[in-house]
Amino acid sequence: MTASKESVRTIDINQGLGEIQANIHKKHRKKDLVLLGVSEHGYCLAKRLASRLANVYEDPIPVGQLATALYVPYQSHKEDHIRLSSSIVPCSLKNKRVILIDTVLTSGRTVAAALNALSDYDEAQCIELAVLLDTQQTIYPISADYIYQTLSLQEGQYVDCKLYELDGEEKVSIKTTQNV
Repeated sequence: MTASKESVRTIDINQGLGEIQANIHKKHRKKDLVLLGVSEHGYCLAKRLASRLANVYEDPIPVGQLATALYVPYQSHKEDHIRLSSSIVPCSLKNKRVILIDTVLTSGRTVAAALNALSDYDEAQCIELAVLLDTQQTIYPISADYIYQTLSLQEGQYVDCKLYELDGEEKVSIKTTQNV
């Protein structure tokens, strides 16, 4: 049996999105940009980010969600089953600059699954990754193009990011799994 010990870390998610938005705006013109959230939490962040960018560009940014459950090579989650959802891709990705949005980059497994899911769609001009937090523990050759903060985790630690839209609260916790 495992239990977890929680350490709440104060990370201003809105400030992080502001920094990511400013960096995206510096690099990209609006006309060819599409934001795709990875998982439900990534989708929530993508919608927030699209709203911020729409204010800057004075025009809406297409935003969608990639369902990755069928593309993950193995499931090591706490659940006994895979929760399936549908991808929401708002437009053709042909010749678009796609930015994948996720909360935390850990092993890179979810991002690799998102890249596999993208293979079902038109080929994008380029694909980038934006994350709030990077734990620098990737096992895949994946790195984020836009990062708000980098965290160093110790063995047995993981990041749990909660968002108001899905969890009713906004916080980032570093949890430690302990065998009991």
